[in-house]
Amino acid sequence: MSPVVYASLCVLVPLAWGVMVVWVSNRVEAIVARRRARAGKAAPPLPPTEYHI
Repeated sequence: MSPVVYASLCVLVPLAWGVMVVWVSNRVEAIVARRRARAGKAAPPLPPTEYHI
């Protein structure tokens, strides 16, 4: 494997993993909020989640 390919993978794989984790957590939050709204419960006042990648 060439050094350029290896260096690219060292950057792109963790970046893609981080984007996937943020996307999945946003989907989970949306599902929970939808279920809570359907059940008629008020969402507790939570501070916004800050992601640091």
